[in-house]
Amino acid sequence: MPFKDLRQFLDLLEEKGELVRIEKEVDLKYEIGAYIRKTSDLQGPALLFERVHGYKIPVVGGVFAKMDLGLMALEATRENVLQKFTNGIKNPISPKLVSVAPCQDIVIKGAEVDLTKLPNPIYSANDAGPYITVGVQISKDPETGTRNASIYRMQVKGKNRLGLMSHVFQHLATQIAKAEKMGQPLDVAIPLGMDPVIPNASQVKAPYGFDELEIAGGIRGQPVEVVKCKTVDLEVPA
Repeated sequence: MPFKDLRQFLDLLEEKGELVRIEKEVDLKYEIGAYIRKTSDLQGPALLFERVHGYKIPVVGGVFAKMDLGLMALEATRENVLQKFTNGIKNPISPKLVSVAPCQDIVIKGAEVDLTKLPNPIYSANDAGPYITVGVQISKDPETGTRNASIYRMQVKGKNRLGLMSHVFQHLATQIAKAEKMGQPLDVAIPLGMDPVIPNASQVKAPYGFDELEIAGGIRGQPVEVVKCKTVDLEVPA
């Protein structure tokens, strides 16, 4: 059965001995990044940092540190992964809209929004600040309404400000350019901690206009459950 969220996938990794809990307190500045670099170099397990200095929220990293973890995320083998992925592209399944979602158990709005309360690591000495690395950007074409799902590193620039780079040939940049031409902002939602199939599907080099959440549904063999956002006209994994 497809994973409902990241927690279910982590439970499986732990059951298979592919998740190590780091009980020692770690620092956001460079230390978490060094751990993730090391486990990737060693083709090692995913890492769950239970004690992050200054924060009560744990951090998980190296979830796809080696091919076997990616295969487990896709519920595939080395022999059938290409076929399963291709089948998902050729046979997409539209998302299913739901009204109640775990991602909205806690809602923070307006002046209470503070991205610095999330334990976002500074990964390397040449990074300008902390980054969110595997948030999936959900957006829609402002003319046609077709959805796009993608991944760009996002630098945390303040309590309610993020920065990212999308090149002119990338789909998010196309949508931004269209919105600017229409004289309006482009709404973007950034889910974290979702079913690991979704970030993988977001990397499909599909033609502009294809909905990567539909591709994720095709890979999963079941629709991705989505819910309407509270403040923007978008739907995100529930």
